[in-house]
Formats: sequence, structure tokens, C-alpha cells
Amino acid sequence: MSYSFVRRAAIAAAALPLLLAGCTDDDPVPQIPDPTTPSPTASETTAPPEPWEAQTEDGAIAFAEHWIDLLNAARLDETGTEGITDASTPQCASCSNIAQIIDGWQSDGIAYKSKPWTIEQVAVISSEPKEARVGLRILRPREMLTESDGSVVRKDASRATYAATLEWRSGSWLMHELVIPE
Repeated sequence: MSYSFVRRAAIAAAALPLLLAGCTDDDPVPQIPDPTTPSPTASETTAPPEPWEAQTEDGAIAFAEHWIDLLNAARLDETGTEGITDASTPQCASCSNIAQIIDGWQSDGIAYKSKPWTIEQVAVISSEPKEARVGLRILRPREMLTESDGSVVRKDASRATYAATLEWRSGSWLMHELVIPE
């Protein structure tokens, strides 16, 4: 037997009572804590930005498309008008008018049926650091409104080109004006 073996055995024998000192008759097995999950990394806690959250022409296009998605959700009674209101500047009169019309349908007992609007083409018309104008060619499917008295108003499907003026404010695009063709 070598000296180092004897020394290691003596150290282990001396340490054994210290390791077992935490055990009692009530709890003969030392408690081992559950493994903890590692802290999330920055990429796991921070969601990547949405495409429309970029102050670029592509971001402006993505925002205009996103705003139409919010409008579709409001029109089709999926979310209410809060989404389009939150995504618009307070000065956007056309946005306020759209929200009032949609809210009016609900309060007046009008049933609205349609499919979502489809964006067929979208392009930046002009762009500055804090403002962008985006053209949207939209297919508006057939619409049907049933009044509370039972009368029905139908609108045929149509295509229209909209001009959206967007403003960059506080780190995001907002709809500032939506020019609707007559």
C-alpha cells in the first residue's frame, strides 16, 4: 500500500461523518434539490420584432398589410375596432370613421357578412424617415349587411386602390391617413 492511498482513505473516513451529519432518523436520506432549469437566454425572452416594426420601406409595406389584417378582423367581428384604433394616429379621420361605422353595425344590430379583403398589390409611393405613403390594390369581396328590420343591402365584389399615409412615431408605424376611393 502506498502512502497516498492510505492518506486518501483517512481523509475519506474523516469526511464521512461530516457528510452524514445532515441526516436525522426522521430524514435518513439527504435531500437533493431538483435540478433547476437554466435561465432563459436573451433570444428566448425577447421576441424578434415583427416585420412592420422596422423603420424601412419594407417595414412600411408590412405595416400597411398588417393594418388591413386588423381592419379585416374588426369588420368580420373577430376583435372589435381597438386594433385599428391603436394602430392609427389620433388625427386619422378615415380610421376613426371606419371604426365608428363598424361599431355602429354592432350597436344598431346590423349583421355583416363578407370574406376578408385581399391585398393584390402593395408598393411604397414615397418614403421619408418619419413618413411613408403606400399604395394598396385591394380585392373587396361581396358584402352583405342585414339591417335590424330584416332588410338586406348587398355590395358586389370590387377592386380598389387605397393610398395609406403612415407615420413613424415612438418606434412604430401608425396609420395617419387612408384615402378611400369613391
